[in-house]
Amino acid sequence: MRQRKIRGHNKIQKQVEIWRKANLQIDSDNLLNSRRDYVKISVSPFSNISLISSEIPHPKRKTKLLILSGLLDIYDSWKKQLDATGKPYYLKVWLFEDRISKSQVVCAVGDMLNFYDKTFSKTENNLQIKSSVFGQLKDRIEKYSWEPFLDEDIFSDNDVGEPSMYKSTEDYIESKTWFTRKLKKTHRKEKFNDENGNAIQCYLFRRGKLWVGSKN
Repeated sequence: MRQRKIRGHNKIQKQVEIWRKANLQIDSDNLLNSRRDYVKISVSPFSNISLISSEIPHPKRKTKLLILSGLLDIYDSWKKQLDATGKPYYLKVWLFEDRISKSQVVCAVGDMLNFYDKTFSKTENNLQIKSSVFGQLKDRIEKYSWEPFLDEDIFSDNDVGEPSMYKSTEDYIESKTWFTRKLKKTHRKEKFNDENGNAIQCYLFRRGKLWVGSKN
């Protein structure tokens, strides 16, 4: 799969700043209703979905550091707001080391406080984050406590679905063929329960490391 070239870095970096400022405030209404809130990277082209045979690259160098700095700013801002409530909360930075544009700031309160406790699989090794790779953000990174997890793509048989879900038989066959080829790659199996409590066989493909960080 070929990788797209990224152009217009100055424009992208301005979009990063707009994204950062727009998310410094928690969505109080959403948090009240769903007891959860989160911020994903919503900066083009990193948040785009590729519909052709190409892969959108993840940000590098200055743009990568700007995005990470924005996530840390959002975390710090949300922490002040949540601390002010005097109530317990879950607030973490999900830092995908090799796929930085998947990173998020996530929070939960009330009866959703422990909702994310088992979202990711722990690594087998007791790894330590290498703060030096984050350049000028090294000191900020070291102020967080980071836990290592696996960055994995998760698929299940339900992702293919039934023939009736497709516009044509050809589309169904293409999807089924893609899934069959995918399962030939190295992966591990694990069963999860869906929202109705039914066990689903899932296939997990490792992509890299994920760090979950927070401040006391």
